Amino acid sequence: MYLCIMKKEKQELVLRILNNGRYRVDTIRGVLQSFRVGKGEWVDCVANTLKSGYKQHIIFLGRYKKVRAVVYLHVLVYLSAYGLYEEGKVINHKDLDKGNCAAINLEAISNKENVDHSYANQKIDKEGKSVNCKIRFAEIEKIKALLLSNPKWSKARIARELGLNRIPATRVINKILNGEPLKYEVAGPYTSPNAK
Repeated sequence: MYLCIMKKEKQELVLRILNNGRYRVDTIRGVLQSFRVGKGEWVDCVANTLKSGYKQHIIFLGRYKKVRAVVYLHVLVYLSAYGLYEEGKVINHKDLDKGNCAAINLEAISNKENVDHSYANQKIDKEGKSVNCKIRFAEIEKIKALLLSNPKWSKARIARELGLNRIPATRVINKILNGEPLKYEVAGPYTSPNAK
């Protein structure tokens, strides 16, 4: 889950671009379309699909493409269907399918609610363990090593470096930093390089 909080100014710019007649959003199918003057018809725009699974578009205002906005497709669909949303909120996929950007599948919620929603709806295997969010002992040791060698790195960067889901990695890092016991704890506790 990538955090995509959008300031009100950018939301207004995106709506201005959408209202200039060059683009339209099909909120039922969840796709962006552009008008092709030469063909005289609306054509679906091809989205750039990121590693995270989100779809992204670059949209332009005006003839010479001087003003542009890089926007996630689900945000475009939400803005087109429901208008501006409160700053600090994120757009959530209700069914957790990042490819399903239909307006009825989107909602504006707080980041905490978004994280809780993703945890509450994780796929669970037969043993009752989360398939997507399991962090093993070897990964915990790598997290500890990165915390010691790179104390200024953010939690998200550590998760990216190890190829882990950011949310469970952040929870493990918080436990390590707070000195809480971990499920796979075998080695000694983590000591901060700043500790006296």
